[in-house]
Amino acid sequence: MYKGVIFDLDGTVLDTIEDIKDALNEALGKMGYFHSYSNEETMLMVGSGFKVLIERAVPENTSDEDVEKVLHYFIEAYDKCYDKKTKAFSGIREVLGTMMDKGIKLAINSNKQDDFTKALIAKCFNDINWTAVIGYRNNHKKKPDPESVFEIAKLMNLPLNELLYVGDSDVDIMTGHNAGIDTILVSWGYRPLEIAKKTKPKYIANNPKEMLEIIIK
Repeated sequence: MYKGVIFDLDGTVLDTIEDIKDALNEALGKMGYFHSYSNEETMLMVGSGFKVLIERAVPENTSDEDVEKVLHYFIEAYDKCYDKKTKAFSGIREVLGTMMDKGIKLAINSNKQDDFTKALIAKCFNDINWTAVIGYRNNHKKKPDPESVFEIAKLMNLPLNELLYVGDSDVDIMTGHNAGIDTILVSWGYRPLEIAKKTKPKYIANNPKEMLEIIIK
Protein backbone atom coordinates (compact mmCIF):
# COMPACT_ATOMS: atom_id res chain seq x y z
CA MET A 1 0.00 0.00 0.00
CA TYR A 2 1.24 3.47 -0.88
CA LYS A 3 1.55 5.82 2.09
CA GLY A 4 1.13 9.08 0.20
CA VAL A 5 -0.85 9.97 -2.92
CA ILE A 6 -0.52 13.18 -4.93
CA PHE A 7 -3.47 14.09 -7.17
CA ASP A 8 -3.78 16.39 -10.12
CA LEU A 9 -6.83 18.67 -9.82
CA ASP A 10 -8.59 19.42 -13.12
CA GLY A 11 -9.84 16.29 -14.84
CA THR A 12 -8.71 14.02 -11.99
CA VAL A 13 -10.62 14.89 -8.83
CA LEU A 14 -12.69 17.86 -10.05
CA ASP A 15 -14.67 18.38 -13.25
CA THR A 16 -13.85 22.04 -13.85
CA ILE A 17 -14.14 22.28 -17.62
CA GLU A 18 -17.43 24.17 -17.93
CA ASP A 19 -16.32 27.04 -15.71
CA ILE A 20 -12.99 27.24 -17.55
CA LYS A 21 -14.75 27.22 -20.93
CA ASP A 22 -17.20 29.93 -19.88
CA ALA A 23 -14.41 32.21 -18.63
CA LEU A 24 -12.32 31.55 -21.73
CA ASN A 25 -15.13 32.40 -24.14
CA GLU A 26 -15.97 35.55 -22.20
CA ALA A 27 -12.33 36.69 -22.30
CA LEU A 28 -12.00 36.00 -26.01
CA GLY A 29 -15.23 37.87 -26.71
CA LYS A 30 -13.92 40.97 -24.94
CA MET A 31 -11.03 41.02 -27.41
CA GLY A 32 -13.30 40.53 -30.40
CA TYR A 33 -12.30 36.89 -30.89
CA PHE A 34 -15.76 35.39 -31.25
CA HIS A 35 -14.83 31.74 -31.60
CA SER A 36 -16.89 29.96 -28.94
CA TYR A 37 -15.06 26.90 -27.66
CA SER A 38 -16.92 23.75 -26.63
CA ASN A 39 -16.16 21.67 -23.54
CA GLU A 40 -14.41 19.12 -25.73
CA GLU A 41 -12.21 21.72 -27.45
CA THR A 42 -11.32 23.32 -24.13
CA MET A 43 -10.31 19.92 -22.69
CA LEU A 44 -7.59 19.65 -25.32
CA MET A 45 -6.07 22.99 -24.30
CA VAL A 46 -5.94 22.73 -20.49
CA GLY A 47 -3.32 21.16 -18.26
CA SER A 48 -0.33 23.48 -18.58
CA GLY A 49 -1.57 26.57 -16.78
CA PHE A 50 -3.70 29.57 -17.68
CA LYS A 51 -1.23 31.35 -19.95
CA VAL A 52 -0.67 28.27 -22.10
CA LEU A 53 -4.45 27.82 -22.30
CA ILE A 54 -4.79 31.35 -23.66
CA GLU A 55 -1.88 30.89 -26.09
CA ARG A 56 -3.59 27.80 -27.48
CA ALA A 57 -7.00 29.48 -27.70
CA VAL A 58 -6.21 32.80 -29.39
CA PRO A 59 -5.85 33.17 -33.17
CA GLU A 60 -2.47 32.31 -34.67
CA ASN A 61 0.03 35.19 -34.65
CA THR A 62 -1.70 37.00 -31.78
CA SER A 63 0.80 39.40 -30.21
CA ASP A 64 2.27 38.77 -26.77
CA GLU A 65 0.60 41.96 -25.58
CA ASP A 66 -2.83 40.74 -26.66
CA VAL A 67 -2.21 37.32 -25.11
CA GLU A 68 -1.61 39.11 -21.81
CA LYS A 69 -4.81 41.11 -22.24
CA VAL A 70 -6.84 37.95 -22.86
CA LEU A 71 -5.18 36.32 -19.86
CA HIS A 72 -6.17 39.30 -17.71
CA TYR A 73 -9.78 39.10 -18.91
CA PHE A 74 -9.81 35.34 -18.39
CA ILE A 75 -8.65 35.58 -14.77
CA GLU A 76 -11.24 38.30 -14.12
CA ALA A 77 -14.00 36.13 -15.58
CA TYR A 78 -12.81 32.93 -13.92
CA ASP A 79 -12.68 34.63 -10.53
CA LYS A 80 -16.44 35.20 -10.84
CA CYS A 81 -17.40 31.72 -12.08
CA TYR A 82 -14.68 29.24 -11.04
CA ASP A 83 -16.98 27.37 -8.65
CA LYS A 84 -20.34 27.76 -10.40
CA LYS A 85 -20.45 24.45 -12.33
CA THR A 86 -17.36 22.67 -10.99
CA LYS A 87 -18.01 19.44 -9.10
CA ALA A 88 -16.20 16.36 -7.88
CA PHE A 89 -16.17 13.40 -10.24
CA SER A 90 -18.57 10.63 -9.19
CA GLY A 91 -17.02 8.35 -6.58
CA ILE A 92 -13.99 10.53 -5.86
CA ARG A 93 -15.15 11.86 -2.49
CA GLU A 94 -15.79 8.36 -1.14
CA VAL A 95 -12.41 7.08 -2.34
CA LEU A 96 -10.57 10.02 -0.77
CA GLY A 97 -12.41 9.41 2.50
CA THR A 98 -11.43 5.74 2.48
CA MET A 99 -7.77 6.58 1.89
CA MET A 100 -7.83 9.17 4.65
CA ASP A 101 -9.37 6.62 7.03
CA LYS A 102 -6.55 4.19 6.20
CA GLY A 103 -3.94 6.80 7.13
CA ILE A 104 -2.78 7.54 3.59
CA LYS A 105 -1.48 11.09 3.25
CA LEU A 106 -3.14 13.11 0.48
CA ALA A 107 -2.04 16.12 -1.57
CA ILE A 108 -3.04 18.16 -4.61
CA ASN A 109 -0.51 19.34 -7.21
CA SER A 110 -1.95 21.47 -10.03
CA ASN A 111 -0.84 23.84 -12.77
CA LYS A 112 -3.93 25.94 -12.01
CA GLN A 113 -3.08 29.12 -10.15
CA ASP A 114 -2.48 28.45 -6.47
CA ASP A 115 -5.27 30.68 -5.16
CA PHE A 116 -7.92 29.03 -7.33
CA THR A 117 -6.56 25.57 -6.50
CA LYS A 118 -6.79 26.18 -2.76
CA ALA A 119 -10.24 27.80 -3.03
CA LEU A 120 -11.72 24.90 -5.00
CA ILE A 121 -10.30 22.26 -2.67
CA ALA A 122 -11.56 24.17 0.38
CA LYS A 123 -15.06 24.33 -1.11
CA CYS A 124 -15.35 20.89 -2.68
CA PHE A 125 -13.36 18.74 -0.24
CA ASN A 126 -13.48 20.56 3.09
CA ASP A 127 -13.96 17.23 4.90
CA ILE A 128 -10.68 15.79 3.58
CA ASN A 129 -7.44 16.20 5.52
CA TRP A 130 -4.89 17.33 2.94
CA THR A 131 -1.18 17.38 3.76
CA ALA A 132 -0.62 19.92 0.98
CA VAL A 133 -2.60 21.74 -1.70
CA ILE A 134 -0.26 23.33 -4.22
CA GLY A 135 -1.10 25.12 -7.46
CA TYR A 136 1.07 27.20 -9.74
CA ARG A 137 2.98 29.92 -7.88
CA ASN A 138 5.10 32.70 -9.33
CA ASN A 139 8.82 31.90 -9.26
CA HIS A 140 8.11 28.18 -9.02
CA LYS A 141 8.26 25.63 -11.82
CA LYS A 142 5.16 24.11 -13.37
CA LYS A 143 4.52 20.44 -13.99
CA PRO A 144 6.02 18.30 -15.47
CA ASP A 145 8.92 19.69 -13.43
CA PRO A 146 8.98 17.66 -10.18
CA GLU A 147 9.76 20.60 -7.87
CA SER A 148 6.34 20.53 -6.16
CA VAL A 149 6.41 16.74 -5.83
CA PHE A 150 9.65 16.97 -3.86
CA GLU A 151 8.13 19.74 -1.72
CA ILE A 152 5.09 17.57 -1.00
CA ALA A 153 7.25 14.55 -0.17
CA LYS A 154 9.01 16.61 2.50
CA LEU A 155 5.70 17.81 3.93
CA MET A 156 4.46 14.21 4.02
CA ASN A 157 7.76 13.11 5.54
CA LEU A 158 7.77 10.10 3.20
CA PRO A 159 10.41 8.65 0.86
CA LEU A 160 9.66 8.85 -2.85
CA ASN A 161 9.21 5.09 -3.17
CA GLU A 162 6.14 5.28 -0.91
CA LEU A 163 4.45 7.96 -3.04
CA LEU A 164 2.09 7.71 -6.00
CA TYR A 165 1.09 10.37 -8.53
CA VAL A 166 -2.45 10.30 -9.99
CA GLY A 167 -3.52 12.33 -13.01
CA ASP A 168 -5.42 12.38 -16.28
CA SER A 169 -2.77 13.71 -18.66
CA ASP A 170 0.61 13.12 -20.20
CA VAL A 171 1.85 16.12 -18.17
CA ASP A 172 0.88 14.36 -14.93
CA ILE A 173 2.50 11.06 -15.84
CA MET A 174 5.68 12.88 -16.92
CA THR A 175 5.66 14.70 -13.57
CA GLY A 176 5.62 11.38 -11.75
CA HIS A 177 8.36 9.99 -13.97
CA ASN A 178 10.51 13.08 -13.46
CA ALA A 179 10.13 12.71 -9.70
CA GLY A 180 10.90 9.00 -9.83
CA ILE A 181 7.56 7.88 -8.37
CA ASP A 182 4.86 5.47 -9.55
CA THR A 183 1.90 6.82 -11.50
CA ILE A 184 -1.77 6.12 -12.17
CA LEU A 185 -3.39 7.48 -15.34
CA VAL A 186 -7.15 7.93 -14.90
CA SER A 187 -9.33 7.48 -17.96
CA TRP A 188 -12.18 9.84 -17.01
CA GLY A 189 -10.26 13.09 -17.46
CA TYR A 190 -9.64 15.63 -20.20
CA ARG A 191 -6.71 14.37 -22.23
CA PRO A 192 -7.28 11.69 -24.88
CA LEU A 193 -6.34 8.39 -23.27
CA GLU A 194 -4.24 7.19 -26.19
CA ILE A 195 -2.07 10.31 -26.03
CA ALA A 196 -1.55 10.08 -22.27
CA LYS A 197 -0.81 6.35 -22.43
CA LYS A 198 2.25 7.05 -24.55
CA THR A 199 3.98 8.38 -21.44
CA LYS A 200 3.76 4.84 -19.99
CA PRO A 201 2.01 5.12 -16.63
CA LYS A 202 2.55 2.24 -14.22
CA TYR A 203 -1.21 1.80 -13.83
CA ILE A 204 -4.42 2.84 -15.60
CA ALA A 205 -7.67 3.24 -13.65
CA ASN A 206 -11.05 3.41 -15.39
CA ASN A 207 -13.01 4.52 -12.32
CA PRO A 208 -12.28 5.70 -8.77
CA LYS A 209 -12.88 2.23 -7.32
CA GLU A 210 -10.17 0.76 -9.54
CA MET A 211 -7.87 3.59 -8.48
CA LEU A 212 -8.49 2.78 -4.81
CA GLU A 213 -7.78 -0.92 -5.35
CA ILE A 214 -4.42 -0.07 -6.91
CA ILE A 215 -3.48 2.28 -4.08
CA ILE A 216 -4.35 0.01 -1.16
CA LYS A 217 -3.40 -3.37 -2.62
